[in-house]
Amino acid sequence: MQREEKKYPYFDLHVRDYSGIAFEHWTDSRSVAMHMHGYYELFLISRGACRHMYDETETLLIPGDAMLVPPHRAHGFSLSGESSIYNCQFLPGSVAETVMEIIQQSVRSDQISSGQSRNRPDAYEAEEIHIPVEREKYYGTDDPAQLSWRANPGKRGVIHLNPREYAFIESLFRNLLAGDADDQQVYAVKKQKFTEVILLELDQALRRQNQIYREYAGKNDIAIADMLTFMEEHLAEPLEFDALSSRYGFSPNHFRKLFRDATGLSPVKYLNRLRISRACEYMQQGQMTAREAAERVGFADMNYFSRTFKKVMGCSPGKILKTGRLF
Repeated sequence: MQREEKKYPYFDLHVRDYSGIAFEHWTDSRSVAMHMHGYYELFLISRGACRHMYDETETLLIPGDAMLVPPHRAHGFSLSGESSIYNCQFLPGSVAETVMEIIQQSVRSDQISSGQSRNRPDAYEAEEIHIPVEREKYYGTDDPAQLSWRANPGKRGVIHLNPREYAFIESLFRNLLAGDADDQQVYAVKKQKFTEVILLELDQALRRQNQIYREYAGKNDIAIADMLTFMEEHLAEPLEFDALSSRYGFSPNHFRKLFRDATGLSPVKYLNRLRISRACEYMQQGQMTAREAAERVGFADMNYFSRTFKKVMGCSPGKILKTGRLF
């Protein structure tokens, strides 16, 4: 069987010094076709909506979501409107060995807990099939073969940062990108230390998140899973979360905590994201107008639908109708 790393072209790491680390801040609306690289890539969504293709699943990312993609793993981006993404790319040997040991352990643990196959080649031992390509031609792709995937409502591999974690990590990106890079030696050391701190902070966030998931799965997984199914099946109906929580014997406050622990979002934000995603499908596949799609998923107020749509997707409903595609 053909191994996964042979399917997609490789991107090179572009860095001016010896550090093996590159920091970037994207403010763009172009998609990036499926590709691979021999370095790690971590990114933080700061504004807009981003659909990320990874491990053959599609995940909708919103501000505060972060992710670390190991070397030799195919992934791609699809952006809706102008989005802001902080990005750090680094070679495995460019940060302290102790930090990499911590990160590799967390990534492997997260892959196992996410149900990924243990039989697949390990990301750190994969043979590098290096086919340098020009990155530019992989932006703005409309090729359905490059941007075709299945939904991943569980958001596997995504780290949901709380406000404190997000503010701290974003401040590190902003500080480094605004710094003076004239002294290449100092700047290279600074990049290494900042990368290590960001990685350790993300590791702590991932551990916190996984602990919450373990507690949730051991106590209330059936009830929350049932609620999520109920929400999907009754999108067009008014949903009273207090009544829904009492149906399962939870107090409203306890229900909201359990729900946020399980999904990373409040019930209202989760429902709105679900409704907007479904509305996008209706407009694209069902050829519905924005108003028809809004009513189909439970939005009676078009102004509220438009505001919510732009907050979730990063663009207006009219853009999707005009282009005839989601991204």
